[in-house]
This record gives sequence, structure tokens and C-alpha cells, in this order.
Amino acid sequence: MEDPKLTPSYDQDRAVAKRNMNSESFRLVTSLLGKYMDGTLPLRLHCECGRVGCDDIINLTLEQRREALRMFQQDFIVVREHIDEVKGDKVLFNAANYVVVKKPIVDRDYRGKRQ
Repeated sequence: MEDPKLTPSYDQDRAVAKRNMNSESFRLVTSLLGKYMDGTLPLRLHCECGRVGCDDIINLTLEQRREALRMFQQDFIVVREHIDEVKGDKVLFNAANYVVVKKPIVDRDYRGKRQ
């Protein structure tokens, strides 16, 4: 049995808030750049794991972000080390510096907020 002091705490609302913040930032960047968007533009996203105290940043390009949103609109981009298998995170996509996971604990009310 794991020591609770060493086991990270996860918060569903925190994961959803980070996902929504990342989505809003992406919308802002794409609306400001408009026709001048370049798929190689670097982006910095917050890890959407929901781990309390996580401030990890995931670096990817605008094109990688666009593709992840197209394929996994309702899921979460996290640092590989922050997959929470105990809570049932299911890996949907592996990239070099991040993974996309499905979080079964997220209720449907939150799912529609990502665009």
C-alpha cells in the first residue's frame, strides 16, 4: 500500500480548469494571428493532469495542438509522468513530450467546454 504522504493528490476541477485555460489561450492565439498562423509556432501549455501543485509546462507547436484538439477534443494533455492509472486515466495518444489521456472521472457537464 502506498504512503498517502507520498501519493500526489488529484483534483477533477483543477484538471478541467487547466484544460479550459489552455483552450482559451489557443483560441486567443489563433484569433490574433488569423491568416498569419504558422504551424511551427511554439506553444506552451499547462499540464492538464489535475495533480495539486503541478505547474509543468508542455511545449508543442501550433500544428501539434491543432491536431490534438481535432482528434481528442474531450480529453487531457498531460506530462507522461502524471498519468493517474489508479484513477483510471487511459492513454489515447503518445507523443515525445506529452500524452493525451481520457479521464473517466470527468462528468459530461465539463466535456462540452473544450473547443
